[in-house]
Amino acid sequence: EDFAKSGIMIALAPQNLEKFPLFEQIMNSDGALERCHWDSIAEKFQYGLFDYGDHFGDGGWANLESYEDYSLFHRALRTESAEIFSAATAAARHYRDVDINQNRFLPSTHSANHVIGGVGFGHAWVQGILSDYLLTGNLRTREVAWKVAEAIKNMPPNHSSIASGRNFGFYLLTLANCYGVFNDPAFVQRFREQLQYQIEKHSAPLAESEMRMQRTDLPRQGSLFYTSYSGLVPFHCWYGLLGMELMYEFTREPFILEVLKDQLPNIMNLEMTYRPQIETNWPGLPAEKALPTMATDYLYGRGALFYPVMVKYTQITGEPRWKDLALDAAYTGLLGGRRKCGLQDIFMASALLDLPDDFLETDQVNKIQNLLWQAASPALLNGDFSTWLPYRDLVIPKNGLGKPIYPNWAVEKPYPRNWHFVEGKQIISSMFMRFRPEYYEIDHEDYGLQAPALRLVMEQKKWNLKSQDLISAKTRLEPGEWLFQFRYKPSEGLSYIRMRIVLSDMEFIQGNLEAQLLEQPSLTDNRLNLKNSRLECEDANKDGWKLAKIYFSLPKRHIGWLKFNTAIAPKFEKASILLDDFQLEKITR
Repeated sequence: EDFAKSGIMIALAPQNLEKFPLFEQIMNSDGALERCHWDSIAEKFQYGLFDYGDHFGDGGWANLESYEDYSLFHRALRTESAEIFSAATAAARHYRDVDINQNRFLPSTHSANHVIGGVGFGHAWVQGILSDYLLTGNLRTREVAWKVAEAIKNMPPNHSSIASGRNFGFYLLTLANCYGVFNDPAFVQRFREQLQYQIEKHSAPLAESEMRMQRTDLPRQGSLFYTSYSGLVPFHCWYGLLGMELMYEFTREPFILEVLKDQLPNIMNLEMTYRPQIETNWPGLPAEKALPTMATDYLYGRGALFYPVMVKYTQITGEPRWKDLALDAAYTGLLGGRRKCGLQDIFMASALLDLPDDFLETDQVNKIQNLLWQAASPALLNGDFSTWLPYRDLVIPKNGLGKPIYPNWAVEKPYPRNWHFVEGKQIISSMFMRFRPEYYEIDHEDYGLQAPALRLVMEQKKWNLKSQDLISAKTRLEPGEWLFQFRYKPSEGLSYIRMRIVLSDMEFIQGNLEAQLLEQPSLTDNRLNLKNSRLECEDANKDGWKLAKIYFSLPKRHIGWLKFNTAIAPKFEKASILLDDFQLEKITR
């Protein structure tokens, strides 16, 4: 009973192989446990004090970023798996003993040797330790969890490490979780205090550093979670919104509900955040109709807390549209080109709670497959890089959210429509907004069939220009034989040139045809098992230009997109590659 009342575990629909066969098959697919799987541990012989229960990640050792032990406990309970429960326990106790500073009782940031990165509240994943204590009764875990909770509670409101963004959001969620587990009213008081402090700070004039990411004259874009380095980031908000929902369920305080009702619609505003991403990647439908496709860019990994946030908000407000969106987004995330589920994707299962008795997964799958098909473009768009818009027009909202503001990084430089630089970094809600115009140049002098060509540039001394990713919009591909071709002209100093045609059948199969184009060209079929695929490379009858052709055949309809990758070799200061004349055509005989 205490465990249930604590609210520490997020409510998920039980595993149901009969009612949700496709959801469960994808959720439990190979690789879902990623680097926490026993096979991965055995392969790398990670049984020592500093590696058992952890793995390599961002910055060296991952230190369980983000809340991987917590996600493992949810997977274990939902599937009733003793093996996964054992992995969750190992991860939580590694975090407890190695990744928590045993003097200050604050978590260590991921780093090369676990501890040299210092402590940081943005990495305070105490939820896994709290889960371990409630599920096992381990007293050592309880001792550390309480000391961490005390250290967190005693942080002053103006502490720099809880000032904004995910740090502030996770601080609210952690206070709510600690109150649920330890039932100490001091955590409620500290929650109120921090929330009120943030509201007062939000009404203060903008600091000079905060102006850097302002895109309208709406101060801090109307969000308590605004940061000076990335602006408004959805997953930062999911942390704090879930904390508000939990604390409201505990206390029923109108003040918390009022703030919640102000902040959740703010981050769900299509104009402020999601429209450029959807219109770039899913151009076949108006962004309003294609909103569930936000799942393919914004809601995986730590973004998966979106699902319980939306479900709880419907439970609190009685407005069904939020839970309905969560359900559609969950299936869009599964069917829209994800090769496998990550650890945190288990929280998609919250969207399956309390569905109508007549819910049929086949109907839901058909609905989302039709959405994905219609949202993809009927043909590859802007393959000759002839269509551009000013970069500032891509990133600055103009539809009723205050007057546009153009920071110095929102330049007028032409940007190629329907192409996306830097895989995994969204067009909006990332500090990469500031860097994107540095990635390319428009070349009217050196080109393929006709001007212009797109030049990708790389510099050894700039961390964000050592490699390049270029991703096309999603495209519909009917069954039959296909030819993809493009022209490219590399400079010296590239370590690899790689082109992938990514294909998804919007059901079980997502893979790619990968062409390696430096030195000895080769084509690899990754997980698709297509017949008669081949690569042809030749000189393009123009100084230094080459022509690559990839032939392939599809047995049924797919959605597809292109991913081009290259990087500068270590001994070179600068390098570049010209791209032009991308064509994707069905072969008729």
